[in-house]
Amino acid sequence: MAVSGAASAWTGAHPGAISPAMRAMGGAGVAVMAGTGALFANPALMAVLPGQSFEFGAARDQRPGRSTFSLGSVDGNKGSIAGGSVYSFESGTVAGGRDRSGYDWRAGAATGVKGDTAGFFFGGSLRRMSMDLGATDVIAAQAVSSWSGDAGILVVLGDHVRVGASWRNIGTKNEDEAPSRLVSGIGIGASKLLIAADADVSTVSWKPRWHVGAQLLLGESFLLRGGWQLDNEATSRQMISAGAGIRIDRWGVDASFALDPAFSARWQLGVSIVLGLPYVGG
Repeated sequence: MAVSGAASAWTGAHPGAISPAMRAMGGAGVAVMAGTGALFANPALMAVLPGQSFEFGAARDQRPGRSTFSLGSVDGNKGSIAGGSVYSFESGTVAGGRDRSGYDWRAGAATGVKGDTAGFFFGGSLRRMSMDLGATDVIAAQAVSSWSGDAGILVVLGDHVRVGASWRNIGTKNEDEAPSRLVSGIGIGASKLLIAADADVSTVSWKPRWHVGAQLLLGESFLLRGGWQLDNEATSRQMISAGAGIRIDRWGVDASFALDPAFSARWQLGVSIVLGLPYVGG
């Protein structure tokens, strides 16, 4: 069945496991991301994925210098139990030239109900993070690991509005690598345009971060994205971002680029390959 109208704006927002679509939209996604990206944004979103998806992603954070590779799968069926898992491996350096490598594994489930005019979905996920930090002249080698969980809700209002909220890294023992954050956001889809906005705060500092993004569907399969993020925890650091995606039958590619306008050497690049996600057909 072909997807058209406002629905096409929603189904186009499927990021890769490391969420290039979410990155391209300034980090906004708690109400609109799906596929394996739901395990990063809001686990409740797995329940509205119409089918199964497999996603492989890679990303580069130029400063201080880290590369990430991810592989994940989500099986979603509206109104019944949906589940998924994603594994990411990271290698590179942190500030001061310290070596860093490790993995991030997440698995979760979601369910909900949808009526004629509204739907309510909720989900949860478990996260295991483990990182090895190399030694320097003044710092000894260190192994860091943590278990935590995410919980989220999603309210769907008709065909045009979604509202989402998530508590990320519940019970974390390491606020540096897996910070506990409260996130809320809204997505508005009209014809081929999707607009999303999120706000999130640390449960330690209570300083907010703001995310705004948009996506435009051109023709039947090409997507353009843009976004902006303001992080008040990092001395009002800003990031501007852009990206693109393509969907042909049941496969697609997403790419994103984000840049700190005050420091051009700080940039992020991401790409993902998506298999099994219906976009213009299902």
